Amino acid sequence: MPVFIATNTVFYLNGAWNFNHSVSITYTDNNDNNWTVGEGISEDGGVTANATLLGTIIVNGTAYPLLQESGVNYSYLLFDNSIDAALAPADLTGLVSQPFPACFSEGALIATPTGELAIESLSINDEILTADGQIITVKWIGLHKVMPIFAGSKTDPVRFMASSLGDSVPSQDLIVTSDHGMILDDLVINASALVNGNTIKYVTASELPTRVTYYHLETANHDVIIANGAPAETFIDYRDRAAFDNHAEYISLYGAERIIPEMDRPRISSARMVPDVIKARLGIKDCVDQLDDTRVA
Repeated sequence: MPVFIATNTVFYLNGAWNFNHSVSITYTDNNDNNWTVGEGISEDGGVTANATLLGTIIVNGTAYPLLQESGVNYSYLLFDNSIDAALAPADLTGLVSQPFPACFSEGALIATPTGELAIESLSINDEILTADGQIITVKWIGLHKVMPIFAGSKTDPVRFMASSLGDSVPSQDLIVTSDHGMILDDLVINASALVNGNTIKYVTASELPTRVTYYHLETANHDVIIANGAPAETFIDYRDRAAFDNHAEYISLYGAERIIPEMDRPRISSARMVPDVIKARLGIKDCVDQLDDTRVA
């Protein structure tokens, strides 16, 4: 039952900004640990009722929830501070209901020619290392700031505990989004397909800070880099660039979307397709037995 206390609620009438209601209201989904698009949201002592979560809108670098009132033309954007509320958009064209790009969490240590550096300290044109020791240059760093309770359980990130993929691989716990590709046995395997419920587990919204920043590194090619001692992919899906908060920066730098050829390795996005030898090594159960977790494909 995640709770969000909105200090400011910006109302939209027929999709256009109408007024800012600066009264503290507590909202809850009365359900699980995540707000999911399409589910009902209730409030404690406010001006709304029978609301449904439509998605989120990014304001000042943070994704805030947008609710739709049942039976009326009002929708409303919830804020936990007046500064961002004052920056609320004039309309709802920025609504995002599903896209969630594949990323590393803040604090991931990326191998560089001078040693490991936290991903948030890297900049465009910095040099990093590939898994085979080549020096490559960062072309862009995608940023995605979220409030986990609004992201939906299907986007829960995955935590790889230290040595969960092998001896000191990763060297310390590593958190990535569920669709981020890890490299095992020359395969690109989505993190969600590797969940074993023990040393590789989903991280729920209740375990995460109120706000989380995710990062993705784009290089000239679809490369294998090292994060916390574990091989992982760089950015590939150009269609998801627009889901990053700083997509406008990319366009200003490069003028247009750039297609990156995918690396010559098979990609596995479902637990069913993970080779038995990897399942045995990592302790992955058959997906039908995996913790009754419907997120495991």
